Amino acid sequence: MKKFHGLCALFGLLMGCALPAERPAGAPSAGVVDPLVGGLACRPEVRWETDTGAVVPFAELNGRVRLIAMFYSTCEGVCRTTREQMLGVEAALPAAVRARVGFHLATLDPPHDTPAVLREYRRATGLAPGRWTLLRGDSAATRELARGLGYAGRREGNGRYLHSSVLVILDAAGRVRARYDGTGADLRVIAHDLEATVAAGDAAHP
Repeated sequence: MKKFHGLCALFGLLMGCALPAERPAGAPSAGVVDPLVGGLACRPEVRWETDTGAVVPFAELNGRVRLIAMFYSTCEGVCRTTREQMLGVEAALPAAVRARVGFHLATLDPPHDTPAVLREYRRATGLAPGRWTLLRGDSAATRELARGLGYAGRREGNGRYLHSSVLVILDAAGRVRARYDGTGADLRVIAHDLEATVAAGDAAHP
């Protein structure tokens, strides 16, 4: 088992930024409780900068259901897969639900990923401005969000980040509703759960 984890870590290094998660990520199975589900991903007052240069508290990003992940713009490995997974979920949603769901990517490398860099990343990857929000915070905000979403990672001496990949559904209040493997989750399950989260919000506020 130790050898297996060692090989996984080596594979992550070769991929550029992958690190096995500290715990299995995904919607809790029967009898398993994810301690992060139900908690706030980030305190409402913590401030974030978007790729437009606007600085907003996390509370201002609330108000609709979101699928969120962490990445960094120079990542050549797992971040690309995570983005493609999110795009796949976006495409799998019914149009009426898609219009009510946001997609957030928060950088793990705020010193490098300035608003200008994030704007270029958006342009290069074709992320729709209406639904996708690219975020950078200071180091404290980044650490807080990583904890809230259940990310594990570290920065290497060469400047690369080794990190897990997790896709997380947040409800309109910014609370974690489900977590999934960001590299191999069933996109139909995530799309279904996003739709269910939207419906639950409608039922709670008719």
